[in-house]
Amino acid sequence: WEEAVKEMNEATIKQLTESERLAREEAEAEAKKMQEKVRALEMKIENERRNAESVSRKASDAERGKLREIQNQLEKALRTQIEETKKEKQLQERKRRMQDLLEAQITEAIPLINEVNAMSVELEKSKEFSIQLVANHSKAMSNDVEDESANTLETDVWIKVKTENC
Repeated sequence: WEEAVKEMNEATIKQLTESERLAREEAEAEAKKMQEKVRALEMKIENERRNAESVSRKASDAERGKLREIQNQLEKALRTQIEETKKEKQLQERKRRMQDLLEAQITEAIPLINEVNAMSVELEKSKEFSIQLVANHSKAMSNDVEDESANTLETDVWIKVKTENC
């Protein structure tokens, strides 16, 4: 009985070993086929890449010229825009300085006018002083006519004297 079991086990092991060997050989053959397919695909991809690079070089020379032209146009437009921006900034700065000067003149004049009005009341002089802002066209026109900032009006601070008739 033991001999029969031993023979059956040996036969089973032999069959398993044989089937494993066949499976391994099939797997190796399949792996070889796959490697050949991968190599063929890699070669195809490499050829397509070379063709694409060749076409790209030919097309890119023509496109580079067009791109340079577009780039030059854009740079010219940018330079023009930068110049306009600088002019606008200068104009805004000039307006701000004029506004600051006007505010300083008004701030300086108000206490003086209040003081003069108080003196006028004390001395019974029937005069009233006030601030009057006057646009000065002559100063604006005397600047460079071609300069866009000439279109801005300068403002002068005048002291208005009103006489009250009794």
